[in-house]
Amino acid sequence: MLMDKNKKSDGFDDAFFNKLLLVITISSFVGFTFLSFYARSKEQSPDRVGKKECYLIQKSLSDQLNLYEKNKKSKLMLMSSKAWQDIVLKKVILKVPKDPQCEQSDHYRRDQMGNVFCLYHGSFEGVTNDYAELLLGKADCKN
Repeated sequence: MLMDKNKKSDGFDDAFFNKLLLVITISSFVGFTFLSFYARSKEQSPDRVGKKECYLIQKSLSDQLNLYEKNKKSKLMLMSSKAWQDIVLKKVILKVPKDPQCEQSDHYRRDQMGNVFCLYHGSFEGVTNDYAELLLGKADCKN
């Protein structure tokens, strides 16, 4: 019986295994490359970037308002753009906050628990405010 030069005495085909290993390696490389490009493009999408900026604004507002409450020993509940304007007049913050993605100044609220949230993006703390959303509705981003 003649033996194929690629097969060993145990019937294992080295050439086929090497080709299979090469195909698996190349397909894995292509797959991981595609996934990294997809993840990067998703990370830099306008919605994602707008949400991150909105959360940064919320965090900053929350810190400033908590400091004001601590100094004045009073609770602030900001449920309208008029309430935000009053806070600007008291010089707690410099200007009425605007949602960076939607360019709307009436999206931010602060509830009785001290949670700052956006009617479009939600809260940076992951806190849902179903009561405020029920009363005020979910905001639209018309940009």
